[in-house]
Amino acid sequence: MEQLVTRGAVVKPSAAIADAPPGQPASTGGPEQRPPPWREDRRTAGAAAQAMIGLDTHLVQLYRRYARLAGIGAAVLGAMALLGWIAGVPLLTSLNPAWVSMKVNTAVAVLAAGIGLVLATPNGNDQPARAAAVRVCAGFVAAIGFATLAEYVFGQGFGIDQLLIVEPAGAVGTMVPGRMAPATAGSFALFGLALLAHVTRRSGLVSTPPTLLVLLYSMLVVTGYLFGATELYSFAGRFTSVAFPTALAFLLLSTGLLVIGSERGVLRWLASPRSGGVILRRLLPVIVCVPVLIPWLRLQGQAAGMFSTAEFGAAVVAVANVILLSCVLLWAAEQLDRSDAARLRGEASRVAAQYARSLIEASLDPLVTISPQGKITDVNKATEDATGRSRSELIGTDFADYFTEPERASAGYKQVFSAGSVIDYPLAIRHASGRVTDVLYNASVYRDEKAEIAGVFAAARDITERKRAEDQLRASEQRYRTLVDAINDGLMLVDENTIITYVNANFAQMLGYAEAEIVGHPTPEFMDEATGRLIPAAVERRKAGIAERYEIAWVRRDGRRLPTMLSARPIFDQERHYRGSLSVVTDLTEAKRAERELERYRQHLEELVETRTADLSKANALLEAANKELEAFSYSVSHDLRAPLRAIDGFSRILLEDYADKLDAEGQRVANVVRDSAQKMNRLIDDILAFSRVGRVEMERGKIDMDALAHAVLRDLAPLTAGRKLSVEIKPLPPALGDLAMMERVWTNLLDNAIKFTGPKEPAIIEFGARTEGKEIVYYVRDNGVGFDMQYVEKLFGVFQRLHGVEEFPGTGIGLAIVKRIIARHGGRVWAEGKVNEGATFYFALPAQEKADG
Repeated sequence: MEQLVTRGAVVKPSAAIADAPPGQPASTGGPEQRPPPWREDRRTAGAAAQAMIGLDTHLVQLYRRYARLAGIGAAVLGAMALLGWIAGVPLLTSLNPAWVSMKVNTAVAVLAAGIGLVLATPNGNDQPARAAAVRVCAGFVAAIGFATLAEYVFGQGFGIDQLLIVEPAGAVGTMVPGRMAPATAGSFALFGLALLAHVTRRSGLVSTPPTLLVLLYSMLVVTGYLFGATELYSFAGRFTSVAFPTALAFLLLSTGLLVIGSERGVLRWLASPRSGGVILRRLLPVIVCVPVLIPWLRLQGQAAGMFSTAEFGAAVVAVANVILLSCVLLWAAEQLDRSDAARLRGEASRVAAQYARSLIEASLDPLVTISPQGKITDVNKATEDATGRSRSELIGTDFADYFTEPERASAGYKQVFSAGSVIDYPLAIRHASGRVTDVLYNASVYRDEKAEIAGVFAAARDITERKRAEDQLRASEQRYRTLVDAINDGLMLVDENTIITYVNANFAQMLGYAEAEIVGHPTPEFMDEATGRLIPAAVERRKAGIAERYEIAWVRRDGRRLPTMLSARPIFDQERHYRGSLSVVTDLTEAKRAERELERYRQHLEELVETRTADLSKANALLEAANKELEAFSYSVSHDLRAPLRAIDGFSRILLEDYADKLDAEGQRVANVVRDSAQKMNRLIDDILAFSRVGRVEMERGKIDMDALAHAVLRDLAPLTAGRKLSVEIKPLPPALGDLAMMERVWTNLLDNAIKFTGPKEPAIIEFGARTEGKEIVYYVRDNGVGFDMQYVEKLFGVFQRLHGVEEFPGTGIGLAIVKRIIARHGGRVWAEGKVNEGATFYFALPAQEKADG
């Protein structure tokens, strides 16, 4: 890629040139540029345009500075004219009492155009509001111009000429008071359109032609005033003349707008670093000034009487033109020779730079060159990857900005300048994403052809993996140390000569020494003489590869013996040479004490067992006798008590049947009470016997079809539901393992309770159901009966415990106690939930698999 040398600075045509503020160098990038976004701002667009044609950024900044100054100058001329009209000072409006004044509308339009030009000039801080303001100024200027032209075309006044300040009739060079010249109006229309095209990012081909027309006419008017040629600005008295301040303002505005044009505008040649641009910049002032200056000097000389004939004046002008243009041509040739020499030097530098770049890019490590001011001058692809930034973003920025410790990085390259080099300088590169890469920098200075230090060349070696390995090693060592210190036992390393090379704190504490007092000494020093004589034989077993575990006694510092359990394992190197052993030493002091205590306890336990065995035998004999008595009592209740109850019931029935006519109503009532009480007592005896048999009868376990059993119980109790609005729903019930007769009693008691306590409800609802919960099957019976208060739930399953009176609901209060005992024998559990007047639910849970009887 071609490099051009202009004013001592290398400019790469493909480099992105930022719109830096005046006086600050613009950064140049490498050949790889990011594509601009679809809606780039003016700064990005300008940089992209300059990058395509390769402009001299220094000149671009100078031209933009001129454009801003030109806009300010035009605005000052407009403001000065307005002030002249307001203060009544004609000199401020015309600069010469004999010349035509700048009209009020003209002054306002010039002020707006100057402000628009200033705002349209890129300054690196372009905002949408600036562009909007430029459009307003441009539209206003164009509107004034077109409105005035329409007044001339249609021969009518729209009232805008005398709108702000009234100009009296008879002013110099003015045909219509307050109205600007038609050429001025046309220039405003053209300039306003050109400025609008520029701010809307139209091509320079759109904005440049009208701007050139304005520039050409302003030059004619200024020249007319300089040479006294009134025809160039007065229009033979038919229209208002163009004011000299107006022409100066248009000259400033048009040149300012031209130099900030796009890449297709005049700036393309004026800011080019190539030979064409150099020639144009050096000859253009001569071409513009000489043809005007020499004739003007000739007129001034003739007016001063230096010569009187036109022929002499023309000859003088011709000779002066030849001499001046020859000097300019010689000067341009000399400048071109210098440029060519600089270009050749740049070409040689480019070849060397390409060779150097090839070497830089060949490295997989990040490489960077740094100027004496600490600025990055070049990087390779590896540096771009490490920082997450492009080469164009890095070049020209501070080297230290891309590290986690900028001060340390800055001190590092300063050390290179002072010492000539640094080796393995640790730093950490921060990626744009926040990722950090640990590196070691090796850097040295490099020199130019004059052997002067030109900068620093630095190479970074990524040590992330090495540091990770070191961190892992340190962490492993720390874990090992923590593990060793956390072991309650003692650890000891012994070499092949029985010299102790390591002990942990626990082992040293066992013996009452410091660790340093043990390491370096042979193991027999810490044993009694008899134990020490066993060590050589133990070493021979280790050399044979035998690991052992045995008891050994040590001698503490205070002389007391320390019983321990020693687990020794041999250590061999890669050649299978014996290098020592690792031993784990466990203090047996407490264990020995515990053994003695255990022996005493064992002896005491044997005595206690003999005593308890004798007591248990007596208890078993008493229990057997009690069981026999209970059986005798049950038999007595079953036979001896039933006979009197049957007699009472029978005689009461005979009394009611045979002597009813002899008993009054009270007597019959009493007889019925006697009979009911006898029947209740009979039922109570039946329930007590049933409750007693539940705990003594042998269980016959088997698989029970709970669904069929529930339906059978419902059929048996069907007479109790006759004549009632009662709905019973039996949901699918999984089978269970247990005693069929006992489970039938459970379902019967629960269903009987539900039928009984739903008596007051219309309609009554009873539901059978089940669910599996873990290793249990939970069965339930739910009703919508009278329910109960949960604070008394513990009384439900007790013997003779009732929550309702006998007058309300009949019963003995033993049914739920029987349910609880049956379920307990099956290894299950029972519970209930209820709410007063909203019903109750009784649950019982059975194991899902067979368990031993309870």
